[in-house]
Amino acid sequence: MQISRPLAAAAALLLLTGCSTLAPIEEPVPVQAPAGTSAADMRTAIRQAASALRFRFVSETDHAVRLSYPSHPEKREKFHADFEVRYDAEHFEVHYLTSDGLGEQMGCRNAPADRCVHHNVMRWMRNLSYKIDGCLARLQTAREIR
Repeated sequence: MQISRPLAAAAALLLLTGCSTLAPIEEPVPVQAPAGTSAADMRTAIRQAASALRFRFVSETDHAVRLSYPSHPEKREKFHADFEVRYDAEHFEVHYLTSDGLGEQMGCRNAPADRCVHHNVMRWMRNLSYKIDGCLARLQTAREIR
């Protein structure tokens, strides 16, 4: 059986595209909270941001909130990623925990020691971080207006 050139080219393109969807999991960058932020403010901002971006709440402790994305049950059957937002009154950071259906593996982009996952996971983490930061800014502004 001989494979036609267009079919072989399409298969090669699919393999190359599939490989490029993985990215190393980045270390979380602590984000500084505005002055005067309390741990309760931080928890409120995390909950508001997660809700706005449709993350699902998994659990909560004194200084960490565990979240999962996406929250929609039909999408969760296909894939999901779990995160933990660690915080105190001064800063927060979004940590990747694990995923299912997102190609998590060791090694990608010529870095065999790196833990890798679908590149969208990093985008979800950045979006959550930006949204939490924005919610903190709004809480700070509301506090200043009072």
